[in-house]
This record gives sequence, C-alpha cells and structure tokens, in this order.
Amino acid sequence: MSIHITDSLTGKSIPFPKTKKPVRLFVCGPTVYDHSHIGHARTYIAFDAFVRFLRWEKQPVVYIQNITDVDDKIIARAAERGVAYTAIARRYERAYHAAEKKLGIASVDEYPRASSYLKEIIALIETLVAKGYAYQTDHGVYFEIKKFPRYGELSRQNLDAVRPGWRVEIDPQKKDPLDFALWKKTKGEKPAWQSPWGAGRPGWHIEDTDITQKLFGVQYDIHGGASELKFPHHESEIAQQEAASGRHPMVKAWMHTGVLLINGQKMSKSLKNFITIDEFLSTHSANALRYLVLSHHYRSPIDYSADAAHAAHEAMQSVERFAAYGAFVANAKKAEKRLPITTSQKAFAAALENDFNTPAALAQLFRVISHINENAFSLHYTDLLTARAWVIQMLAVLGFTPPKSQKIPVAIRRWSKEREICRGNKQFMQADALRKKIQEVGYTVDDTPIGPFLYHQR
Repeated sequence: MSIHITDSLTGKSIPFPKTKKPVRLFVCGPTVYDHSHIGHARTYIAFDAFVRFLRWEKQPVVYIQNITDVDDKIIARAAERGVAYTAIARRYERAYHAAEKKLGIASVDEYPRASSYLKEIIALIETLVAKGYAYQTDHGVYFEIKKFPRYGELSRQNLDAVRPGWRVEIDPQKKDPLDFALWKKTKGEKPAWQSPWGAGRPGWHIEDTDITQKLFGVQYDIHGGASELKFPHHESEIAQQEAASGRHPMVKAWMHTGVLLINGQKMSKSLKNFITIDEFLSTHSANALRYLVLSHHYRSPIDYSADAAHAAHEAMQSVERFAAYGAFVANAKKAEKRLPITTSQKAFAAALENDFNTPAALAQLFRVISHINENAFSLHYTDLLTARAWVIQMLAVLGFTPPKSQKIPVAIRRWSKEREICRGNKQFMQADALRKKIQEVGYTVDDTPIGPFLYHQR
C-alpha cells in the first residue's frame, strides 16, 4: 500500500508508503461549550473512516484529537449559567464522546485536554518571546505575524485585504491587527493561571501547538481538521510551531474537510442554523449520516437538505436489503455463472489509496450490489456469499455498522404462506389483500423464482 494525500498547503499529492512506523495524525477536536452538530460530525466521521482504512491495510496509526476545554466561549457560557467553567467543559465533553459512540467513531487513541498542558504552554510562549516572535502588551502576549513571512500561505489569504475588517482581540497596543494572542491577561476574572506575564489564560492557537509538540514532536505526519480552521487557526499553529522549533515543514501533509452547508450557508452555531447530532439521529441512522459524509470526497463541500438525508437513508436501506436478499438467494444453491469481484476489490482499494476517494470506493460496492440484485438467480451461490461478505466487510472498514440478520415474525411468515396458497388458487384479490396487510406493518414481499422474499423496510 502507498496512499497518496493531497496536501492542502502545497496542493501536491504526498505519498505515504506503508511502514511499520505509526502515522502520526492530529485532528483539531471540539471546543466543549455546546452540543456538537452534524457539521462537526462531517469532519470526525471522515477521519474515523480514514484511520480505519489505514489500520485495515496494516498501517499503524497514532490518532490524537484534542479537547479545547479552556476557551472564551466556555467561560462565557459558564457565566451565563452561573457555574464554574469546568462544569460546562466536562458536561459537553461527555456529550461529545456520547455522540461519537452513537456515530460509531472509535478510532481516536487519545483526547488530551488543553487544561492539562498549562505549564508546557507557558514554556512554549517563553520560547517565542525569547526568539523575538512574540511581544507583551498590557492585555497579553501576542505573536507578531510580520516576523513569520509564510503566514497566510495555507489559506492563500491576502492579509492586506483581511486587516481592515479584522476585529478579533482588539488591543490598541498590538503592532498588527492580525497579531494573535498567545496569553490573555485577566484582571480578577476566572479561570486564570500564573505566568511570567501575570495571571491569565492561553490563547486558542497555542493550545493545539503545544499538545502536538509534546506528543508528536516538532514535525509529524498529518494534521487534519475542517477547512474553516485554515485561517487563522491553522496558519497560527504553523507560525508558532515553526518559529519555536526553526524547522519546516511542521507536517508532511495537511488534510482539510470541506464545509457542510445548509440551504447554501455554512452550518455553524454562530448562525444558529445547525442540526445537532442527536437531532439528526432522532430521525435517521448513524449509517445514513456516515453515508452522507462518505458519499462526498472529504475535501468537497456538502450541501445538506432533507432530500439529501433521505437519499442517504435510502442508500443504507438498499444495503440492508442486499444483505438479506443475497443470503436468501444463496440458500437456493443455484450454480451457474461465476461472479469474479476481483476488479471491484482492486478498484475499491485504489480509490481509497488515491487521496481517500470514498465516493469512488462506495461506487464499487454499489456496483456489486446492483449486479447481484439484477442477476442473483444466475450466479453461483458461493460467489453470492463471497460478494455479500466482501461488501459488508468493506462497509465495516469505513465504519458502517453491519446489517443485522432479519428475523421475520411468525405472523408475517404465516400471512406470506397464506398469500402463496391464494396465488396458487388464482385468488388474486385475496393475495393482494394479504400483501397489503404485510406492507401495513412495515414489511415488503417480493415474488422470486424460489418463493417470496420477505424484508423489513426500516
């Protein structure tokens, strides 16, 4: 295996040959001040599937996802509710992990909290100050972006065009509006930690940089996250890490997921147009959301709609029906045409190795599903079972929950038998009434050369 990833920084395809040495992957985790929405899930499902695929290919991976539990949004939410900031942070951290579990996200190795790295963060800021990349004002310590000429390369920003409207961290003593906070001084408010610059708390960008530096070193393999984090968050991570270490590049490749839109707008908490993960799961399955995500290339945007969610639901319904139908037909032990699936197997792996192209990989699975559905009775039963097992296994590789074996209730089977008797006696009105009765309780019945195929339409 040699997977290739399109590096967001250079636009080049970067090879990752298979090695015994683990691939070190860091993905920006949640800021835990509210419930996660399906825009967040888009990123975390994509990377979960990516890591699962690498491990299936026997490529070791160390996957770290941080928890931002020291942040202005958390502190503001705590103040609104009159509780400690830790109460908010821990509540929504637990909610995030619960949502991950519901979505089948199980590939992350470690979730370091920013609050556990305060001493190391302060030491890293001291290094940046000592090297002349940072300066102090009455309000905090800032990184001077003009000292780092490559600032803006990742997001391809025209910084001169950004400056006039920039309103983050207003401080009249800043040398440049785009200089970002490494340390925010506080005046009695909590939380606060002691530092060489007085009581305060770290800026957002420095938290991730310090965590990766301590756990992976100053250079590692892949940094991932949502595309909207490129500027200023990931730009700032690069500047901090490379300025402190003097080594370039910070990572071998950057992977960014495309935005999730709703009615053409970016889904976000600030716009209040978001759908929480739990809200989605109240009407659709976790598999449907995973399909919605993976049927788009990870770098592409997704325009969410009720129709798109329904289409994803229908796609997963077709997988469940295929799994039941394949087993049903294989039991007839037909032995005619052979079904080689080697071409699809190779194409599936090749698609994922080529910049993790999940839409192309899923297309191969559905190609096999379609072929079996159309030609099942002319295929060798062992080939049917082999193809069925391969499709289910490859879906599992991408993190889909395997279809469950359907147990048809006794009453449904009895009605089906009664219907067959009616059909044999040419009592078609009675047979149609029984079919309708079966459908009314959520089951379908398809007539096949080997008898009725009963299926529960979820």
